[in-house]
Amino acid sequence: MKICKKIIKYTEKHFWKLFIVFNIILTIILFRKFIVIREYGLMFLIFIAGIIGYGIGKNKMRDEMDSRCDIKNEKIEEYCKEIDILKKDIELKEEYIEKIRNKLKEN
Repeated sequence: MKICKKIIKYTEKHFWKLFIVFNIILTIILFRKFIVIREYGLMFLIFIAGIIGYGIGKNKMRDEMDSRCDIKNEKIEEYCKEIDILKKDIELKEEYIEKIRNKLKEN
């Protein structure tokens, strides 16, 4: 189980490098099977398409994470506003209690 966790952590940190190595190995294997000149261009296009696809996917994930952070920040701001309102309410109640105490002391 520990080995699996280490592999997952390494993969998360170095996914870009592993992806490029995998694409290079895949293209080399396909080059050996198809040694026709036309196939070289096809394999190169597959390799480039893989890198572009990864870049697009990574950008979408980044945008999604940014939007989640924005939503969380908005909620935090709402909670802060509510806390400020409650603090003001408490201060008003404390002032009211002080006024009542002062009136009671006078009587």
